[in-house]
Amino acid sequence: MDDAGNTAATTRDLPPPAGPGRPPSTTRRQLQDIAIEMFSEQGYDEVTIEALAAAAGISRRTFFRYFSSKADALMAGFDADVERLRAVLAGSGPGLPLMDAIRNAVVEVNDYHADDLARLRQRLLLQHSNPALLANGILHYEEWPAAGRRAARHGRGVPGQAHRSQPARPTRRTAITSRACRSRWPPACSGSPAQSLSRDCRRAS
Repeated sequence: MDDAGNTAATTRDLPPPAGPGRPPSTTRRQLQDIAIEMFSEQGYDEVTIEALAAAAGISRRTFFRYFSSKADALMAGFDADVERLRAVLAGSGPGLPLMDAIRNAVVEVNDYHADDLARLRQRLLLQHSNPALLANGILHYEEWPAAGRRAARHGRGVPGQAHRSQPARPTRRTAITSRACRSRWPPACSGSPAQSLSRDCRRAS
């Protein structure tokens, strides 16, 4: 099997481990770029982890130091996005309603630089066209409502005390809206997904 371990496992950026023949500049982002190209050209199911590793000049064992599965190779920046989401929530003003704080945080995390949009579009198209990649993405994005619930429970930057009874409802609704927006964005929009996501979140609130 190509995938190993829990596909929703959290992985962190690692310093390039030493090894013969290994390019010292290889990063998770570069491995993701290689995966995007190979999955697009050959199909996700046809690409093995051995092939991905070989294209990156690393071993299969080293690949798993970066990602826990083949599908996770498209999630290079996910952990950083979750941390950014938590930081934005923590920095929200104490008087800001919970739903507004969550919406603002999700929109900010999805505000990509113009230079990154082409690659983002290609990655999302891959994820939404393959059941295994889509399922893996959904598992990962469960961490978004979890971050909102944590902010609500602990009152970090949002009025958590007032929302202790039902913190899951707005956070899950926003996460679902975010996933739906991302699924429509690749073929339909030319700008950043942040604009359409902001509009859709307001409609869902």
